[in-house]
Amino acid sequence: MTNPNFWKPVYQLFKPEEPLEKAEDIQDFYVSRADSPVEHLVNALEMEDDPANFLLSGHTGSGKTTELHRVEHCLADNYTVIWIDTATALDRYNIGYAEVVVLIGQ
Repeated sequence: MTNPNFWKPVYQLFKPEEPLEKAEDIQDFYVSRADSPVEHLVNALEMEDDPANFLLSGHTGSGKTTELHRVEHCLADNYTVIWIDTATALDRYNIGYAEVVVLIGQ
């Protein structure tokens, strides 16, 4: 019989609705992908002096937020990342430009 105390922490990490956030979790459990945009994003952000815009899209649980956490960890020495959770801060069915600007300002 397997030991639940051993497997529970590992099982808790693999929830598709929750990203890998901590550096040690990313290091231990992240599965590298051939099409990962992280290296491109890090290089582009380090080379660009002007503001840059990027769009990451994909279905729920596809790894978008985990990839952004990887970008954050790669750039932590030179940049400050501010996370804005629009799901809890905005009404997803009634979002206007003003609400987004105010949320960014907060």
